[in-house]
Amino acid sequence: MPSSPAAADDPADDPADGSDSADLSGRRVGRSYVLIAPVGRGATGTVWRGLESSTGDQVAVKLLHEGLVQQPAQVSRFVQERSILKLVRHEHVVGVRDMFSVGGSLALAMEYVAGGSLRDRLLRDGPLPPAEAARLLAQVAAALAVAHDLGVVHRDVKPDNILLQDSEEHDERPDVRLTDFGIAQVLDGPGLTTPHVVVGTPHYMAPEAISGGEAAPPADVYALGVVLFELVSGRTPYSGEPFAILRGHLDERPRRPVGLPDAVWAVVERCLDKDPARRPPAATVRDMLVRLSRSLAGVPAVPAPPSRDRPPAPVDRSKQRPRNRPADWAWGR
Repeated sequence: MPSSPAAADDPADDPADGSDSADLSGRRVGRSYVLIAPVGRGATGTVWRGLESSTGDQVAVKLLHEGLVQQPAQVSRFVQERSILKLVRHEHVVGVRDMFSVGGSLALAMEYVAGGSLRDRLLRDGPLPPAEAARLLAQVAAALAVAHDLGVVHRDVKPDNILLQDSEEHDERPDVRLTDFGIAQVLDGPGLTTPHVVVGTPHYMAPEAISGGEAAPPADVYALGVVLFELVSGRTPYSGEPFAILRGHLDERPRRPVGLPDAVWAVVERCLDKDPARRPPAATVRDMLVRLSRSLAGVPAVPAPPSRDRPPAPVDRSKQRPRNRPADWAWGR
């Protein structure tokens, strides 16, 4: 499970230590789960690897920080994540098993995905061959298509939230699981984010999201296009300080990486269109990526850039405003 916080309006400071940060190894929780070892910690919770004692299956147990239990919005998000995962049942979405209390906090038991994240793979191996990047992201697009049909917008698609699972069908080639629906929006449901607050990770945010627009499926397609760009090039389209990155999304055309095949660039350009109405739906992107994965088999990876940006991290722009902010650019109003 990814260890970095997913939401821009998550608390920036770690909560006070509670049972979620204590040594819980060996503790039995819920109906039949035993905690083994922590595998990640973020702003909203700690993820443990555990076992379901009745079956021996490995599980991931996400514990909400006790310091957040008194914050109704955080508790509502945590509960909503379970509801969304139960709604969006798909082979490429991490599965949810149970919700229960642990001490004074809440916990989610979910499918354990052992292969790390796409972020881990990028940092370890550099850019992926185009066909493999397309194959993996076709699975993410398929998951997003189902979520969008059900009225769910993820809002934080990025390599950190795409986990790799060994596949029985693809020999040594992993499959993916989309995870971390903690800031997802149900289109017909109540909003849990303060209106006009910028939410997400700057490197992957669509222009309309930066401008305070309502959550909608095209924003996920934009983020998927950014991830495709990153997987095949080793960098994101825009870099620098968060403010410069967001301005890039709003005003600049991404530069095509040297050596990138025409067919890949065509998909990237369609997904990164500044106008959300011109972006293809996730189901169409899935089909485009499936075709790419077949037509580009054997094409080598693009050489990695000379230096890589640090992994992008969410920022809380409800509390920070950029220096030298243009007067005509609405942010958080």
